Amino acid sequence: SKQHRGNTGEGQFHIKKNNIDYHIKKYLVNHRNESGLGWESFCIHGKSFNATRETEYYNDNRPYIWTKEAVEHMPNTITFLKSLGFKRFERVRVMCLNSKGFINAHKDQTDSGLGPINIAINHPNECKFYLENHGELKFKSGDAYQLNLVNYHAVINNSNIPRYHIIIHGS
Repeated sequence: SKQHRGNTGEGQFHIKKNNIDYHIKKYLVNHRNESGLGWESFCIHGKSFNATRETEYYNDNRPYIWTKEAVEHMPNTITFLKSLGFKRFERVRVMCLNSKGFINAHKDQTDSGLGPINIAINHPNECKFYLENHGELKFKSGDAYQLNLVNYHAVINNSNIPRYHIIIHGS
């Protein structure tokens, strides 16, 4: 894993958590019901706000776009994402792990290599993110990690508040 600290908009994302609670929560959809409890997602950039899985799951030709819900409710976040230097965005999602929720151990890649960037909007102290071969990743609000998700990983949110991260797939 590769950690990025500092210039990740920590203050901006603190404000965005409030924005997500108020504007985006109604758009969150269950994500991989078979893989945990209380795991929800919203596409900022994707096939649609509620098409949160990998493209092969949908078997259609819809392009990846900035979703109209994100354009309406998260324009500052989109501006921030565009400033990161990506040439091409694929899926970009807000991932929510609700209070007392968990994500079972799973891996998202079959080939070893750094994959998506994971930015903590908020990460309660009682929320634990475990990555095979690395142990616990101690996210703090504003931290960003680029992860090799050939490693199994799991998350348990033992706090009383939802944990929000943004996952960026792109190049």
